[in-house]
Amino acid sequence: MAQIDPRLKERIRSAKNSQEDVKAVFMLRKSSANKGSGKDKVPDQQKIVDEILENVQKKTHRKPSKVKFLPKLSALIIEGDASTVEQLTEQPQVSSATVSDEEDFVKA
Repeated sequence: MAQIDPRLKERIRSAKNSQEDVKAVFMLRKSSANKGSGKDKVPDQQKIVDEILENVQKKTHRKPSKVKFLPKLSALIIEGDASTVEQLTEQPQVSSATVSDEEDFVKA
């Protein structure tokens, strides 16, 4: 089961009431499919991300409004409605998820 930041759970709850989008960062599990090296690794990871998004879309009948995949970090950054983000937290390929907001950044 994925480790979900309590702040993300709260953001999902409040977004369901307000119809706001939720921004979240998902870390994907290391699997045999993404342990390749170099050029072989990225297509395999992209395939996994595509499968995750397809599974979520089948369940919610919605697509995230923004998606960014960082293959070297195995990180998926999503902005979408609360039900889409919540479904993403339940995907077996996700190891952890947190809210993505500007409060996490420190001004230099």
